[in-house]
Amino acid sequence: MIIQLVRHGTTFANERRLYCGLTDSFVSSRGLSEIGAIKQSGKYKSAKLNFTSPLVRTHQTFKEIFGHTDFIQVKEFSEFDFGHLEMKTDGEATKIVGYEDWVNPGNIGATCPGGENNIDFNRRVMAKFREIVSAAVASNSDTCIVCHGGVISTIMFTLFENERDHFYRWLPKGGEGYTLVYDENGILVSYLEI
Repeated sequence: MIIQLVRHGTTFANERRLYCGLTDSFVSSRGLSEIGAIKQSGKYKSAKLNFTSPLVRTHQTFKEIFGHTDFIQVKEFSEFDFGHLEMKTDGEATKIVGYEDWVNPGNIGATCPGGENNIDFNRRVMAKFREIVSAAVASNSDTCIVCHGGVISTIMFTLFENERDHFYRWLPKGGEGYTLVYDENGILVSYLEI
């Protein structure tokens, strides 16, 4: 059994290097081209269970890959809520009170100014992910989740925390991600990069 974690295609906000969490930023023409190239390579696998976040960029990506296949929207797989940093560049964000505390690596429990707490984000993502893994294992169903970079990084860093030293080292590019491979007993045995 496999579970694919696919990041949405590159968006206009990604191209401008903006903090984009809950804003509905659309996949750009560059993003659509990237998805098309990966699709042609055969790296995307069709699945019985399909999920996206509620945000349009994940729907666009899913439809580009799988056409009219049904999927379920999962609010817990929404991107991190960047609050006052939303749609700002890094340079603009540094001027916002609380930004430095939030990005300080030693301050893991910090809350993004006006947004979400890192620990709460991890809890919401991982609780839902574990629920979906249980359902997939029980039904022996290949699964695809099209979501966001922060969601995927959270899952991968949690599952393989000793393999890479930082959350951001798991961040896939647009349209990329990971295929998690489980054995017949539902034990996670490996992963492949998309």
